[in-house]
Amino acid sequence: MPASFCGVVGFKPPFGRVPAMAPFNLDQYCHDGPMARTVGDCALLSNVISGRHPHDVASLPDPPQLPTGDGGSIASMRIALCLRLGDFPLEPEVERNTRAVAAQLVLAGATVVEVELPWTTELMMKAANAHFGTIFGIFGSSVGSELSEHADLLTPYAKKFAEKQASELNFVQGMELEGRLYNPLGELLVDYDAMICPTMGTRGYPVGEDYVDTGCVVNGVEYSDYLLTALTLPFNMFSRCPVLAVPSGLADNGVPTGVQIVGRTYDDLTTFRIGHALQTVVGGFPHP
Repeated sequence: MPASFCGVVGFKPPFGRVPAMAPFNLDQYCHDGPMARTVGDCALLSNVISGRHPHDVASLPDPPQLPTGDGGSIASMRIALCLRLGDFPLEPEVERNTRAVAAQLVLAGATVVEVELPWTTELMMKAANAHFGTIFGIFGSSVGSELSEHADLLTPYAKKFAEKQASELNFVQGMELEGRLYNPLGELLVDYDAMICPTMGTRGYPVGEDYVDTGCVVNGVEYSDYLLTALTLPFNMFSRCPVLAVPSGLADNGVPTGVQIVGRTYDDLTTFRIGHALQTVVGGFPHP
């Protein structure tokens, strides 16, 4: 999300790639990753921070060395283009810029095919709320406990986040739903080397809002929860998929837009090969 809105490159490494501190190193939704002005600099920083750490049982050994220069040809690659990830809302200029990226990948030699995924934001939020409600909610041990002991020190956003995460699903039911939601993506990535999709469906979030009772308007439709405009949520959930976020242009209001390059499980190298190829064919990403 910050990479997209700032017009830079960001990498969401797959779970365990970059070590973190307890307890959230064990939360599969949590990822620490780099942001940079270029794909090469993002790869450079990722190479530095990745690898096994003695204090993180989830940290993986022997990370792939990501290319900081030319990642190689993508001429043999098949890349899926999915614009809405089911029914996520999308501004017209975000769609326009995403399609432009797809056309640029074709110029780089890849085969790009538009696809659909049978997802709904309702089911995505239901699964996410089961997770967030357990990890952060009022009955959990994180924000929820602070709410009862130090409510006067919490921001309105933190308070509301803890209070609103009641879910009709328990944690295990949420994981079962996550598994069902992943299946069509896993099947898609059998036939395609990677998938591209928008990063954010909106043209930006207004400054000064606390996002407690604030929704978001996308393409003239008001949505009650601003998270419904973030096409990043599925890939926090399907956390073993690496995601490289790269700029796609500007919205009509001047706010940067971006696309996500979603790789197969732990296939970091392919996402960076595609990112390098895209950066080359566009002659480098502009920086607003």
